[in-house]
Amino acid sequence: MQCDVPIGVFASLLCSSWSDMSLKAAWDFLNGGFVAGIAGAFFGAMAAARIAERSKLRDELTKEIRSANAAMSMSFTICNAFLALKRQHVRDVWAAYVEEKRRITASLFRSGFGVSRGQAIRLHMDMRLLNAPSVPIDSLQKFALEGAGVAGRAAHTVAQIAQSVNDLHKLMEHRNSLLVKFKVWREANDPDLVARYMGFPLHGGDTDTEYPDTLEGIARTVDDLIFFSKSLCQDLRVHALAKQNIFKLSNLKDPPAVSDVDFAKAKAGGLLPKDSNYPDWETAFPAAR
Repeated sequence: MQCDVPIGVFASLLCSSWSDMSLKAAWDFLNGGFVAGIAGAFFGAMAAARIAERSKLRDELTKEIRSANAAMSMSFTICNAFLALKRQHVRDVWAAYVEEKRRITASLFRSGFGVSRGQAIRLHMDMRLLNAPSVPIDSLQKFALEGAGVAGRAAHTVAQIAQSVNDLHKLMEHRNSLLVKFKVWREANDPDLVARYMGFPLHGGDTDTEYPDTLEGIARTVDDLIFFSKSLCQDLRVHALAKQNIFKLSNLKDPPAVSDVDFAKAKAGGLLPKDSNYPDWETAFPAAR
């Protein structure tokens, strides 16, 4: 028996049947083991990548904090070395020189500067040799710049410490060489001995301030090294605490402890230079907070 079915109705039935079959096939496919395996592998890879990233972050932060602690310890050692140098030698040598210059200047004023070439002036000359201590500059640079990754003010401070150590060695070597000359001039009864030592005008009219300038440079550079190494300790601690905070905010467990240093004894002993002596530095590189 034949019956005519309109083409539109047939197409509609065919599409409906095909759609039902496609949805069922898609559902079966998505719920099959193949897709589940792909999804599991994908999310497993994401989880592994996340764990690897967190592990890398933990390692990097740990390295930076520990390097900052090591650099802080070295900077503290450097500071203590120059605090000891100032306490044991430089402060007394400079203070004695200033007092001797004041005494002789007052004596000359009282005499109306009427000192003849044959008139003796009693001069106390401090002939103690001064030598700069050896400090771990190379290790400080390695741990602070490479290990802790400091930048900005702290990086400039590291460079300033290295430069000041080099300057101090040169100044002390130059003073020691001048003391050798003073011994020769003293034995030769050089009439300009006092003038050269004190930086007064020579008999010829010129003024030689080489020795007082060198001695003052030593005293100033030692203070610079104390100031900069102390400042670096503080900046390194701020840097390490910032890394430790990232550690905690990232929900990483067991962050390394951050070291601390104490300058109370040096402050009580009047050995720390005032921050106000370094206005240009404080303006150019404000302290980190």
